[in-house]
Amino acid sequence: MGFFSSLKKAASNVSKQLRHKKFELRAKELAEKWDRIKFYRPEIGIEIGNETYWYPINRVWIDKVEVGLFRKSYLDKVFVEYSEPVVYDEEEEEDEGWFSYEDDTTKNKSFGLNDKVQIRFTMADYEKLVSKEGEIL
Repeated sequence: MGFFSSLKKAASNVSKQLRHKKFELRAKELAEKWDRIKFYRPEIGIEIGNETYWYPINRVWIDKVEVGLFRKSYLDKVFVEYSEPVVYDEEEEEDEGWFSYEDDTTKNKSFGLNDKVQIRFTMADYEKLVSKEGEIL
């Protein structure tokens, strides 16, 4: 009996690492809650064409951006820095050699304060977030 219960527990833990919980919230809310959720490895959904790609978020901040040509004014924007992994073909790797390998490219995406942002957590990380921080999303 002990073997099957430990096997069931291990299968449950693996499935929690594979399943995801998605949220859609405003960019301003994400920036306000970033200090509390950054430890649980959230991912941001970036739409390219008709598909959504998920990338790990490095940091989120609010900054003022200058707008206007003649009358300068400032507008608050939320910036999200995320890591996009570099994908190599085998032929391309052979041409460049293994010394010129890059890990990730860091990109920034800006949002208005009221723009909707899609984020997701693995179920295991989300359960840790809820147990420590409460239902904040």
